[in-house]
Amino acid sequence: MNLLYHTYEIRKAYILCFLFTFTYEGKIMIHSQFIKTVVSALDLSKTDAEILKALIIRKGGLLISEITDYIHRSERNVRSRLDLLIKKGILKKEIEVLRNKRLAHRYTLESVEKIVETAKNHLLKKVGELNNLLHSND
Repeated sequence: MNLLYHTYEIRKAYILCFLFTFTYEGKIMIHSQFIKTVVSALDLSKTDAEILKALIIRKGGLLISEITDYIHRSERNVRSRLDLLIKKGILKKEIEVLRNKRLAHRYTLESVEKIVETAKNHLLKKVGELNNLLHSND
């Protein structure tokens, strides 16, 4: 790969990191900007972005059936994306007893602080990998 490409990627990662810090510390968090930044910083899919949007709109959290209805995706696809978002530290799930006495999982967003930290750590890891590539070519 080209040295200029790596330099560009490092600058892009740093810019995203500072943008995230600015929007968090400045408390200027417009939902679309927040989602766009998180999706970009964590390399998330379009489906992940739609899930995040649904959860931001419904602050009390959503069941899988509610998420599938909102974003018009299959339950299997939504389940796999939810598992990924939980592993990345963006979502959490809680067990809930429904009216019919059945158990279900309610998914909610982690705190903004935790999501920001997750994104920063991911970007810093990418920057470290890119720096290693630059120094390994010396």
